[in-house]
Amino acid sequence: DVSNRPKHCSDNLQILWLLCNACWDDTPKEHWPISSAVRYLSKISSNEHRAEQYHSKADAHAANNEWEAAVKAIQIALNIRQKLYEQAPDRFSVVLAYSYDNLGFYYGKLSKWDEAVQSMREAVTIREKLLETAPGNVIPLASSYHNLGVYYNSMHKWDEATKTMEAAVKIKEQLLRDDPSVAPDLAELYHDLGAFLYNSQKSDEAIEAAGAAMEIWKMLLGDD
Repeated sequence: DVSNRPKHCSDNLQILWLLCNACWDDTPKEHWPISSAVRYLSKISSNEHRAEQYHSKADAHAANNEWEAAVKAIQIALNIRQKLYEQAPDRFSVVLAYSYDNLGFYYGKLSKWDEAVQSMREAVTIREKLLETAPGNVIPLASSYHNLGVYYNSMHKWDEATKTMEAAVKIKEQLLRDDPSVAPDLAELYHDLGAFLYNSQKSDEAIEAAGAAMEIWKMLLGDD
């Protein structure tokens, strides 16, 4: 009975409980022994730990501006998390999106725009899907939209850059209603949106976006 699932245990213990119950059959010999569930869970935990180690290694390389090395490390973490995601999408979607986002960022630092866009689009796809069950992921989604817009802009794909930046602006505008601390981020997004619109030769819309950014900064800093 899933209603009896333990509520105050660690994630790993809850997964173990679900594994044991999911493998129960009316015929006793079809029952999956708990030892098999333990081995399966141990393997997942071990791989997750390896992915975290490679993520930390990538972060260390990035801190030293060693972007090629960071890419190699994050790709290993990403490959591990992709396999984990295929086994348990609900549990590993957040960290998989995070890995794709970081990989896109590292590619951006190397000016490898095609790879940066591809990775960031993967992050966006996962985070958009996550909104259906975890609305709190809207903030990382806005960040991915922003980065994706920047990379499109670097490729001179103005329309794509504008579209993704507008999506980021929309999210931040909604968040601003309940969280004033979002205002500086929104001002930055409006500024970038104005630049992208200007590149698209949409001068009137560019001026409007730049004006929105200025109004926010005036509100935050005062007229002086």
